[in-house]
Amino acid sequence: LTHRDILIDIIDKLKTGSIKCSSRRKTNKCIVCELAKEAEERYISVIIEYLDDEEFKRKFLASEGLCIPHYESLLAKMKSPPKWLVDFNIKRYKEILSRVDRYIDSCNFSLGDKRPILADNEKLIAKQVIRTLFGFEGNPK
Repeated sequence: LTHRDILIDIIDKLKTGSIKCSSRRKTNKCIVCELAKEAEERYISVIIEYLDDEEFKRKFLASEGLCIPHYESLLAKMKSPPKWLVDFNIKRYKEILSRVDRYIDSCNFSLGDKRPILADNEKLIAKQVIRTLFGFEGNPK
């Protein structure tokens, strides 16, 4: 349920354009962490560079997109993101929220026979939510 509320909050912030980026890694002394951070920043810059490229856009729209921390980093480096990018992410996050709601309903015994029966992959929504909210590492900011 907590992840559901966080996801709702992020969707609302994306709709109003009020999402803010906070550094994923505040201070690191680890050289590997610093190199990873630099690589992430380069990849974000490359994505921004190709946002107007039709082939990139087509492939991006067919992908899983970015986790929220990387999407926030992307937004922080842009003056105004293209509408297609914002719409894609809002839609994606709403779809995940819908799957979370379906999972919650499947656990609600007060629904009786109206409880949805989930496929095995639908039961793993918590993993997808955590990857989406916190990135692959699963570390909150």
